[in-house]
Amino acid sequence: MFYEIINPSDETTFEAPNLMVASLVTILLGGGQYGAKPEDPEAEEVPLMLFGGAEVWWAEHFDEPMEGAVDRHAGAVSAALRTVCYGGIDQRRLYDSAMRAIDDPDKAAAFIEEWNDRNRSSMNNIMGRAHAIADKLDGRLEPAA
Repeated sequence: MFYEIINPSDETTFEAPNLMVASLVTILLGGGQYGAKPEDPEAEEVPLMLFGGAEVWWAEHFDEPMEGAVDRHAGAVSAALRTVCYGGIDQRRLYDSAMRAIDDPDKAAAFIEEWNDRNRSSMNNIMGRAHAIADKLDGRLEPAA
């Protein structure tokens, strides 16, 4: 499902398989200062948690502790973070079509960087931060040499 990140700067979307992963992505990126609104109006939002309450909200929604959840779901969180991009749903569909058409990893990376630069209007680099966090998570997922 697609989610729009509720934030004070640029329109930003991402895809997550469920509310838990959407919550982890939103909390990682915003530290409680962002929310996430699902494309489906019947689905639940991830609320802004500016004044705390993340642990209480988490406990009301999920049957596992919040502590360590990113590590336990690192693969799904990393995959969702990699889908973060600037633009609304219509722009997002264009972005996704382009990404599916690019089969060279270097060209894909260049396209992502260019999309980020062209569509970001503030210094608040949500897309870049999301991809950097995904890189760190993926580094933890790779087997030790």
